Amino acid sequence: MALAQSLFESGLITYHRTDSTTVSTTGIEVARRFLEENHPGLFKPREYRSEGAHECIRPTKPLSAKQLRFYLTSGVLRIPQKLGADHLKLYDMIFKRFIASQMIEARCLVQEFDLKIDVNTMRQSRIVKIIEPGFSSINPVIRVESEVKEGEYRVVHMKIRRESTVRPYREGDLISLMKDKGIGRPSTYSKIIDILMKRRYIIENNRAIFNTKLGRAVYDYLIKNFGSLVSEELTRSLETKIDAIENGQAWYQDVLKSIENEIRSIIGG
Repeated sequence: MALAQSLFESGLITYHRTDSTTVSTTGIEVARRFLEENHPGLFKPREYRSEGAHECIRPTKPLSAKQLRFYLTSGVLRIPQKLGADHLKLYDMIFKRFIASQMIEARCLVQEFDLKIDVNTMRQSRIVKIIEPGFSSINPVIRVESEVKEGEYRVVHMKIRRESTVRPYREGDLISLMKDKGIGRPSTYSKIIDILMKRRYIIENNRAIFNTKLGRAVYDYLIKNFGSLVSEELTRSLETKIDAIENGQAWYQDVLKSIENEIRSIIGG
């Protein structure tokens, strides 16, 4: 987050504490200027409108990371922050992903085939050829694999291992879940997970996140004794009330009083 903060304060990217997908007309113009100069014919504007006060994270200038590095070292462009290699790597990722979002689609040839091992059959697919690169000419995220021919492979060793059909959550999964359930804000998602880690309520192993015995014990205690105070519904309701206060639709003292009364009714105070 510190790297993004420096890029934002240098005026190179828009506000970075957001998960918005909305692209403004100014942002579309940035992409148009860059693509018409460097990749003519590939520009396809999109707004990706979503709710929220902020725009998506995007570059503010039609400059690739290579161009930006040249302008900074030559003194053509001056910014208040000193940028290192990691800053430029992050800027490069933001720039490529944004510009790719304003380009035509890639057309690919996909091969589908059945993989049969004994009585088990699995449907597989892979991209075997890029017909028109489209956005991938800027952001090469398409993985091309060789085409499979029938009978090309044979089973030389097989081992059966039973695994859970449910994949453990990763940090990105938890953030998406909090977003879907209306819990927290974009600026607090990572902080919430960080606090749970520091208090040893959850641990991370090979990027997967698991609850600890301590975390489960605390959760069970809170649910049993203060269920309504730690419920997802209460969290969503509080955030709605906070928005109402901010928009002048509710008086903060009335909201605080109702919360106090609810707490007293539960703890018997």
